[in-house]
Amino acid sequence: MNIDDFNGLPRAEEIAGRISQEHARVVAELRGALARCENGGIDKGTVNAVLIAELLPRLVDAYGPLGVAGVLGQLAAHVAQSHHGAPLTRQ
Repeated sequence: MNIDDFNGLPRAEEIAGRISQEHARVVAELRGALARCENGGIDKGTVNAVLIAELLPRLVDAYGPLGVAGVLGQLAAHVAQSHHGAPLTRQ
């Protein structure tokens, strides 16, 4: 089973015509890594924490702390307004 089957995202092959080859390759690589972690029994919370820890410094380096804070604030507001699942918080 492919990770895309779980999260409802289109397969990298399906979106390749709409994005650059480089972007499609990165999407495929990341989804493959996520699937390997999932299939290897690594907890999703651990995977998510590592992804954030690896991504945030790269984002700050690229866009600055205020740019990243602004985008994350907008994203958090969107998630809070559109999420219809259980109100789960985790720290």
